[in-house]
Amino acid sequence: MWSSIKKLFTFGGSKPDCGSKCKDPQICLDKLQLVVDNETDPEKAAQILEQIKDCKMCTDCYEQNSCLKDLLHNKIERKAVPQDLIDCIKSKLKEEGS
Repeated sequence: MWSSIKKLFTFGGSKPDCGSKCKDPQICLDKLQLVVDNETDPEKAAQILEQIKDCKMCTDCYEQNSCLKDLLHNKIERKAVPQDLIDCIKSKLKEEGS
């Protein structure tokens, strides 16, 4: 998912001029991914979002990925994994660990 978004940040190998303080788009993308995936605490997430608010490209990236994640979360049907499959996987892992 992020590989397509990364293309937004590369124009002939140079950094885009998005009229912001975004000095390193790759670092920005990495931070945004943590926010979108809820892998950072709320205070840090708020700091990251504050840092990108003046960069249209970064805020667009964040909004697109948030919408995509919400869409997938709401549209994908969750199904239970059969217990025999779980047991089989655990057995294989034990065999490999021996």
